[in-house]
Amino acid sequence: MTNETIIILEPKELKNNHDLLFEEINGKPFLHYQLSYLSENLFTHVVFIIPENENRIHNLFGSEYLDLKITYLTWNQEIGTGGNIHQALNFVNDTFAFVLSAENYFRLNFKKADDFRRMRDARILHIGKKAMDFKSQSAKLFLNEKGKITNIIDAESTNDEDTYLSDTWLINKRFFAKEFLNKSFSLFDDFLKIEYKSSPQYCLACRQYLINMEENKDLEKAKYEFAEYYYR
Repeated sequence: MTNETIIILEPKELKNNHDLLFEEINGKPFLHYQLSYLSENLFTHVVFIIPENENRIHNLFGSEYLDLKITYLTWNQEIGTGGNIHQALNFVNDTFAFVLSAENYFRLNFKKADDFRRMRDARILHIGKKAMDFKSQSAKLFLNEKGKITNIIDAESTNDEDTYLSDTWLINKRFFAKEFLNKSFSLFDDFLKIEYKSSPQYCLACRQYLINMEENKDLEKAKYEFAEYYYR
């Protein structure tokens, strides 16, 4: 199974979150829970992409934490999401790597995502959150029975429910390096939102628990959930 991941903390996310990612929950910073879950799922290496002069993550977790080796890279505004991922992949040994947002806590079934990738041969797979009782302002993805994306609509433009964008990906390192060399782009706006119309693009719709840390109410939700379910 894929055991390496890239975690992205863009400068704009840090500004929007008002430092919520560093708030303590049961004596641990929010980001601890994301790393703890990766460790529980036998991940061995994390590449953090962080804003320039943001030292708190390194100070909290160092170069090794919970049996995870951690590599730190500085976010380069000029090359965008695509360019930063491209640089991070130079430090990844696996053929595939998960790409996660630092502001999400997602108890994702990683093995299921890995199996889905193998079955569909999806070279870039988005992993979305099934709508159900979950609400978000992000885009909604509509899928057929095989997980192929058939439509993408702004969440505020439709009441129909399917899958929310979660900024969670499983990408093929070689494909990404070949197709997106020296390209600055957003995986969603400049790739998925365009490419699904002309070539098959897939999404794995997950029902797992997700917290997106954007407001104080999200912190309160995390405090309750982590205490209720004894997350370590």
